[in-house]
Amino acid sequence: MNNFSKKIENISNKNLTVFIDAVEEYVISPKTTERISDITKNVLNVYNKIPSVYCTSLFLINEDNYDFEHKASNPSEYSEESILNFEFLVENGYLGTSLQTGKVIVTMDENYEESQKEHIIIPLVVSWGIIGLIIVTGKNYSGDLSNILLKLSAIMGNIFASNLERINVYQKL
Repeated sequence: MNNFSKKIENISNKNLTVFIDAVEEYVISPKTTERISDITKNVLNVYNKIPSVYCTSLFLINEDNYDFEHKASNPSEYSEESILNFEFLVENGYLGTSLQTGKVIVTMDENYEESQKEHIIIPLVVSWGIIGLIIVTGKNYSGDLSNILLKLSAIMGNIFASNLERINVYQKL
């Protein structure tokens, strides 16, 4: 069996196909809403399909002061924990690295009691820069699946960022 077939088998075994299907459905579905809250909810639902995820959060840059603002978490009861995770990632330089490189990165939270809590940081890149971040929290993101998972997460983030940019332009017009 060749390497590609082995990776596909691993993907199936890890139920990553559920995430891939959710991305595909988001991409091909007609965009019937121009409400940022609806699009955000849909995107966070897609990221929650990644195996072993328990929370996905959106942080957008405030255009007035250039600070990040927590906009949503899914499930919403993890909002406070999401903000604490964000602060941890800032303090440890992970967000800076992701913002500087514009790339998706995976980090492990060493302070977590089981040492298995990991974060996927997805920068939301638009034509003029980065407008925010999605932070996916769960575990077991390293290994054979990481490259496929990271690339697909980045593509999904770019699609979402483009949709946000489009809506913002329409609203300003």
